[in-house]
Amino acid sequence: MRGMVALALGGLLVGCGASPEWPAGAEARAWTAPLVMAWRPSRLLLEVRIDGSAPMLMALDTTRETGSLRPDVVDRLRLRRTGDPTRGARVQAGRVAFGDIELRGVQFTVESTAHGTLFGRPVVGLLGTDWFAGRRLEHDPTAGVLRVVPADAPPRAEAEVGVRADDGGWRVPIELAGVSLEPLLATHADGCALGPDQARAVVEAAADGRPSGAALIGGMQAADGPWRVVEGAGDGLLSPTGLHGLGWRLDTRAERLGVWRALPGPARFARFGPLPDCGPSFSACISGRIHGVAAGRVELVFDRPQRTLPDRFWLRVDLGPPGRPYWALVQLGPRPPEAPGALTAVLEDARLGPARIRPVGAAIDVVDVVPGDRPCSGVVCLDRQEGDAAELIMESSAPTAEGSPDGVARPAVRAPSTVDPAVP
Repeated sequence: MRGMVALALGGLLVGCGASPEWPAGAEARAWTAPLVMAWRPSRLLLEVRIDGSAPMLMALDTTRETGSLRPDVVDRLRLRRTGDPTRGARVQAGRVAFGDIELRGVQFTVESTAHGTLFGRPVVGLLGTDWFAGRRLEHDPTAGVLRVVPADAPPRAEAEVGVRADDGGWRVPIELAGVSLEPLLATHADGCALGPDQARAVVEAAADGRPSGAALIGGMQAADGPWRVVEGAGDGLLSPTGLHGLGWRLDTRAERLGVWRALPGPARFARFGPLPDCGPSFSACISGRIHGVAAGRVELVFDRPQRTLPDRFWLRVDLGPPGRPYWALVQLGPRPPEAPGALTAVLEDARLGPARIRPVGAAIDVVDVVPGDRPCSGVVCLDRQEGDAAELIMESSAPTAEGSPDGVARPAVRAPSTVDPAVP
């Protein structure tokens, strides 16, 4: 009888939202998970394995305590239903792994909400805040990783503020154009948002000459970022776009947020482990430039690579002028030895033009390495990205066409009109 009571109590605890279980001694060391998008992410995405599954994309949502999964994923993984169904469908996963973090007994609500795609890969659900509750979560943009660090981790903050817990999330005091605000830290939001009253106050303050686009946190300024006006945004949402240029550490036990200036560096290219040495500017793996720009069209020229990355990895490049990126993924495959010269790929989009793309002859900048699940089946593959949710528009090239006037093949990649313009 005592065993049955204990079993019932255990089921009750699970149904009421028991916290995920960390390995023994987890508080004594740091744990690391690489972000899928390291450079200027608009939301924090991770590759997650559930009960030994293949990697799936999930977003970290710091506005909710319990994560969520789509019903089709729950059915495919045959996850165990748990809790009181009148409170909403819930399941429990035996093991959830991302990076070197592996948790046991992780609960998810079952929700059919769509979370967008990343280069054709669906984002299948959300990670809530329950898995790092009472711990210290750190976003290091320079290395492109999330960390959970021990209490004695060396301090990094150049400025620090107190945060206020709010229904599984945290409100962060900031200043925008001198106006004091307390938005919710929202690592899954598709951009920073203000309610109409807040936006009006910021616009009026900006009219007095105070800059309006960059958030001040403890006196430290983030990079300029767009803020949308959204009905029902409450006290506002602070997404990763409002924290660009800063690293941060959220101490959920002490309710403190520390920030520091995060400078770009090569560390983010090593977050998935050893890769072929592409050189300091990645020129050994990709060397490209703008070949031509016209209304609705840009031609890119790629030289034969000296080395290629494993097919799982794509290179994220920037084609836009300074301060206004236009991002795309590129993967270069092996070319037949007899194929001469460079390869030109054409990107077509009604919004393209000389004002949107850097000048002819300018080099293409590599800004990130991004894991994918579709290897390039030709010589060159392009996949355009706008924001961080893109429709898959990949086409594989054919080898250089014999008899073409200038010895190059031209695979056209046409962008659908339903994709929104890039976020500046």
